[in-house]
Amino acid sequence: MSRAPPKTSEWDVLKKHHKFKRADDEADDGTWEERLAKGYENKLFRELALIDLKHYKSKRFALRWRTATEVVDGKGDETCGSLRCQHHTPARLGDSTRHSRSPPRSTTPLRTFELPFVYQEDGERKETMVKVRLCRRCEAKLKWRPDDRDSASPTRREAKTEKRSAEHSSANAGRGDSKRRRG
Repeated sequence: MSRAPPKTSEWDVLKKHHKFKRADDEADDGTWEERLAKGYENKLFRELALIDLKHYKSKRFALRWRTATEVVDGKGDETCGSLRCQHHTPARLGDSTRHSRSPPRSTTPLRTFELPFVYQEDGERKETMVKVRLCRRCEAKLKWRPDDRDSASPTRREAKTEKRSAEHSSANAGRGDSKRRRG
């Protein structure tokens, strides 16, 4: 009994032929699979990317381009570009704002970062620069570094007690000098 070859869906074709960033000089003619992948990629907006910071402690970030609906909603531009952030979804007050001309702005200040993104495609190492807009909390995750427990840097509690003792001693030193001058 012979088995029929497995059917490939458009999704399988996209996964196989998708490229994160295509060279501009690539020829438009090609197989229908390549044309399908290029058609999908042309629908993506490559000005800003969205980032998944789930594994930020191991410095592994997942990036993807925004879709047309995400651009219209302002995701990643007017809201935080992190997919798991509470400030990622735009704050909508009700259905009346949905039809307004200007999309709702994020109340959280956002900063733009240009990140070097290294990835593998077709067994080849590639690198490109990607822009991401993040809130302060996600910025801290992006810049996160492991604590050196053995280092000489004091912990927060130790730093506070040192600061208090320094303030206390400087306040007492000032009083002592003034008493000496009078007497």
